[in-house]
Amino acid sequence: MRLPLSLTLADRTHRKAHLSGLPIALIVGALLGICLPLLAANAQEPVQPLLPDRAPDRAPDRAQTDAEGHSPSPLFSNPSPDPPVEGHSPSPLFSNPSPNPPAAVPGALQPPLEGYRLDTGDRLQIEFFDVPEYRDRTYLVLVDGSVSVPWLGSVTARGLTPQELAAALTQSYRPLLKNPVITVNLLTPRSLRIGVSGEVNRPGAYVLAVSTNNDSGSATSTPVQWPDVTRALTVAGGITPLADIRNIRLRRVDATGTVQERLLDLWQLLDGGDLSQNVLLRDGDALSIPKATASIPADIARLGRASFAPDAIGVNVVGEVKAPGLIRLPPNATLNQALLAAGGFLRPRAVSSRVDLIRLNSDGSTTARRIPVDLKAGLNEENNPILLANDIVVVNTNGVARISDFLRIFLAPASDIDTTRRFIDAILNPPNQQQ
Repeated sequence: MRLPLSLTLADRTHRKAHLSGLPIALIVGALLGICLPLLAANAQEPVQPLLPDRAPDRAPDRAQTDAEGHSPSPLFSNPSPDPPVEGHSPSPLFSNPSPNPPAAVPGALQPPLEGYRLDTGDRLQIEFFDVPEYRDRTYLVLVDGSVSVPWLGSVTARGLTPQELAAALTQSYRPLLKNPVITVNLLTPRSLRIGVSGEVNRPGAYVLAVSTNNDSGSATSTPVQWPDVTRALTVAGGITPLADIRNIRLRRVDATGTVQERLLDLWQLLDGGDLSQNVLLRDGDALSIPKATASIPADIARLGRASFAPDAIGVNVVGEVKAPGLIRLPPNATLNQALLAAGGFLRPRAVSSRVDLIRLNSDGSTTARRIPVDLKAGLNEENNPILLANDIVVVNTNGVARISDFLRIFLAPASDIDTTRRFIDAILNPPNQQQ
């Protein structure tokens, strides 16, 4: 910019200095206009100072946040008491399962370990996560229903499931451990108390032990064979030939006090191998075996070969047989089998046309019947019936043998007198004096 020549030297110098400083002012003003809004925006955000002994928290990964911008809880954090928001991920990995098992379907039986309630005799394994000094320890539920654990002492376990006991221990250990993770495993269940009634040889109450893979009861033992219906029948002495195995009734009371009943048909097990009829038992179950209204000889013979039939029965055969006494017979043996096992009739003294059968009833009474004998007959109720345990078979003596026995007894005194006379003569008259 050129100045007019008419200006004096002093005016010319003053204006030149004024114009030379104008671009600098414009530049400074432009810079202030740009920087001031930025400084004002930064002043609205609070600055959080970092603690000298703590590193800043890591920002959650954007891929792990949900639609509302919330990040999931850490792995070992306590579960929130509030219900989860719809669309969020489920509970953490180490959260305890629900202590309440699903309710049983009406008319169906719960499996033996589903909803299992602890009681005296149960052997447990309690695992404390990340506490190595309490690893591989077993705990026994005592007579009072409690279990002794470290630091807490006696804790009630009776009536609780293993999951409920784990939840109770987790809450009790929170003041002592940081974020405790406790699991309870059932190593060796207690023996089962079972009632068996009806058509078995020894009805009553029985205690059945659960078979394990380690009889020493170490920490590695686990249940491998649970008692079932056929095992209970075998322990009760086996079924009788009159048992109706098509209508065996199983009665069970669950944890809520509800009575569950189910009819079992073990013929389906014998015919087609249906293992669903051989139900696993639980503590307190009751089995009732009714009496068959009609017996089929072929069915009775098959029952004698079943695994839950007795191995042998005892029958007494007395009278005119070659080997009288107690005879061990296979189950569902017939009358002809008993006679032949006793050696057969003792001829010519025995009455071979008929025998007497005496039966001891369950109510203490006796029943006697005379049965005609036909050794060629098959299984039938008239002359070759099936025998039960403790039956008595009497083979009578015929008339000729009875008369002979009577005469021998009647003439025995006379024979004794003659013998006595000869003895006295021998004393009074020795042989050397007679010569």
